[in-house]
Amino acid sequence: MAMENPSHPGLSIKENFLEPLGLSVTDAARVLGVARHTLSRVLNGHAAVSPEMAIRLEKAGWSNADFWLRQQTAYDLIEARRDEDRIEVEHFGHQPVMRQGLGDKGINTELVDWYYGRSGRRFVIIHPEPDSLVENSHGAIRKHWDEWKRNDAISIIEKRFEDVEIAEFEEAVSH
Repeated sequence: MAMENPSHPGLSIKENFLEPLGLSVTDAARVLGVARHTLSRVLNGHAAVSPEMAIRLEKAGWSNADFWLRQQTAYDLIEARRDEDRIEVEHFGHQPVMRQGLGDKGINTELVDWYYGRSGRRFVIIHPEPDSLVENSHGAIRKHWDEWKRNDAISIIEKRFEDVEIAEFEEAVSH
C-alpha cells in the first residue's frame, strides 16, 4: 500500500541513524565524505537523496542505495501529485505495448489479454518479417493472431521499428 504522505528521506536518516548514533551533522558529513552543508540540506528536506548520496549511505552501512532512491522517488511523486492539476498534457491515444522483443521472450500473454480486452484498441505489429514472427511465437501473438485479423484489430507494418515514421504508425492505428 502506498503511503499518502511519506516523509522526506532526510528525516529518516536523521531519526534512524544520526540521532541513535549520537552523530552531529558535521560528524555524519565527515563519515559520508560530503560537505556539512550538503548533508544538512538533505536532512532538512531541502535537497534530494541523489544516487551518489544513496551509495554513500549504503557504504556507511545505513541500508542500501536502492532503498534510499525508492524513498526519494516516493516522496517526489507525492509532492508532484499535489500540483498535478496544473500539469497540462495532450493525451496521445495510441499506446504501444512494447517496442521490441516480440514473441515468447517479450510479450507477456496476460499483458496482451489485459490490453486487448480492456482497451479494444488496434494492435500495430512492426516487424520486417511478420509471418516469421507469428510462426516462431508460441505465446501471445500466436494465441491472438487469428482473432486480431478476424476482428480487424491489427495492422502490420513490414519494417524495422526504427524505420517507421509517426504518420505511418498513426495511419496504421486509425485504419
